[in-house]
Amino acid sequence: MSQDDINKYKILFEVSKHEYQLEIDRSKSLDDKAIKYSTMVGIVIVAYSAALTKLETFTAYACTSLTKWILYILCVVLFIAILSCWYKIAKVLSLSALEKVPLDDTNLINTFMDNDERTCLWYMGEIYQDLISRNAQMLEDKVIALEKAYSEINCAAAIFSILCLYLLILWLTGECNVQTYTELSKLYIKK
Repeated sequence: MSQDDINKYKILFEVSKHEYQLEIDRSKSLDDKAIKYSTMVGIVIVAYSAALTKLETFTAYACTSLTKWILYILCVVLFIAILSCWYKIAKVLSLSALEKVPLDDTNLINTFMDNDERTCLWYMGEIYQDLISRNAQMLEDKVIALEKAYSEINCAAAIFSILCLYLLILWLTGECNVQTYTELSKLYIKK
C-alpha cells in the first residue's frame, strides 16, 4: 500500500469528518434560533399578561356584551396561539440530539485492531457519511418545525396587535367608559 493511497483515504476521512461537523454546527444554530424564538414568546406572554390586567378594566365598563365577547375571544385565540408557539419551539428543541460516532461499537474496535490504516480511514469515512445521512433528516425536521414556530410567533404577534388596537379603539371612541384610577378613587371617597 502506497502513501498516495493512504492520503486519498485521509482526504475522504477529513471531508466526511468536516461535513459531520457542519451538521453539528447547523444543529447548534437551529437550537440557538429556537431559544431566541422562545425568548420572543416570553415577551409576548408578558405583554399578554399586561393586556389581561387592562382587559378586566375595559370589560367592567363595556357598554355592550358584544364588546366583551370580542375581547374575550381575542384573548382566548391569543392564548391558543401562544401555546402553539411553545409547542412548536419545544418540538425543535426535542430534536436536538444528533447521532454520534459509536465509539463503543465492537465493529469499529475490531476494524481498528485487525486492519491497516487505509481500511480504518475508509471505515471511519463511511461511518461519518452514514451519520450525515441519518442526521440530515432530523435536521430537516428541525428546520420545518422552526419555520412553523416562526409562523406561529407571527400569528400570535398579529393577534396581540389586533387585541391592543381593539382596546385602543374602544378607549378612543369611548365605547368603554373607562375611568382612570384617580377618578374612580375620587368617586369612591365621595360615597
